[in-house]
Parts: sequence; structure tokens; C-alpha cells
Amino acid sequence: MLFSDLGYLEPEESVRNDELLLKSHSSGGIPDVVCVYSRTRPAVSLGRSSVAEESVDLDYARRNGIAIVRRTSGGSAIFSDRSQITYVAVFSDDGAAREDVFRKVCNCIIHALAHMNVHGEYKPVNDVLVDGRKISGSAQRRFRGSILQHGTLIVADDRRTMESVLIPLKKRSATTSLEEILGRIPGREEVVEALSVGFSSFDGSLEMRPQGAFFLL
Repeated sequence: MLFSDLGYLEPEESVRNDELLLKSHSSGGIPDVVCVYSRTRPAVSLGRSSVAEESVDLDYARRNGIAIVRRTSGGSAIFSDRSQITYVAVFSDDGAAREDVFRKVCNCIIHALAHMNVHGEYKPVNDVLVDGRKISGSAQRRFRGSILQHGTLIVADDRRTMESVLIPLKKRSATTSLEEILGRIPGREEVVEALSVGFSSFDGSLEMRPQGAFFLL
């Protein structure tokens, strides 16, 4: 599996890039790959079939400059900002059950946390918890022989904004962050390094590529 840090992307660019990675992999254009990136500004990411008016306080989002984007995978609305790191892993579909795939990729996040001396655990179907609270959630899509799984690792948690922009019925369960666990905000390079270590467990190998090597826009 190849690994590339894409740096900071505009929210609209990030969702387009995820979809392009999936389509390129399915056509044989790229090998298995995991990319990580942070968003340049706060955003709400809607699932493929989510209804914006039922998930987001649109007036609050507009007043506070929060982008609203729609990702290629399913699931409910999530909030992210510059302090969170998103991963997108694209790989061949070997027919494994949906939960087995979620578990395999989430285990990479658990290995990354262990590299930072943080104990995480998998909670079916698509979350990683620390001390019973979510630190990473994920979503998935299968497409023409390829699987995309992407998710967010919470580095610092802006709960006030999250709870204001997401309609109460759609709020996430209790969350935690690396800042809360470690008592400091780890540098982005430190977290990206941990993620590279974590994803090396996916298939036993990882080839690093320069920043932006798979930025397909």
C-alpha cells in the first residue's frame, strides 16, 4: 500500500479527491493507497444520501463560514475542522463482509494510537473508542471492485461548534480527542507519522510517497 500526506485541502477539493481516488483505483489507474489530509476550514460532510436540512443548522453554518460538502460514502453528517486529520484508504475488494473491512481499517487507527501510547478499541460497526468515547469514525463505499474507507482522527475537539451546527437529532455520541488524552495538542507531523505506522499493518508494508503524489484534481 502506498501512503501520501496531502497536507491541507479545501473541503470541496477533499471530497472530489476522495471520489477520484476511488474511480482511478477501480479503473486500474492507481494501486492500493492511503492518503491523509486536513481541511483548510470547518466543514460538515454529508453522507451520500443525507438530507442537509435534516442534518445541519444551515443558518448557523452560513453565519460561521462552515462549508457543507457531500462525500461519496454513506452515513450521517459529521463536523471537522483544521485540527482533525482525515484518512482515505482505497484498496481492492476481496469480497470480505462490510464489518470485517471496517474492523481491518479501524485496526490501523488503533495501531496508530498505540504508537502514541494511546489505547484504542474497535466498536462495531465503524468507530474507534478511547475510554468509551469516540476518537475516530469512518464510512465506506464499494465501487467496481474497489473499496474506499475514510474517516477522521480527532486531534482537538471543538464540541461547541459541532453541537451548534449539527441538528440535535443528528449529534454524534460522546467524543474525545488526542488533546484531551495526552494533555497537549500533538503536532500534525507527529500524528501523520503515527498514521503511517498504523497503516503499515494493513498488508504488512507501506511505501511512502511525496506530499500530494495522489492529488488528482
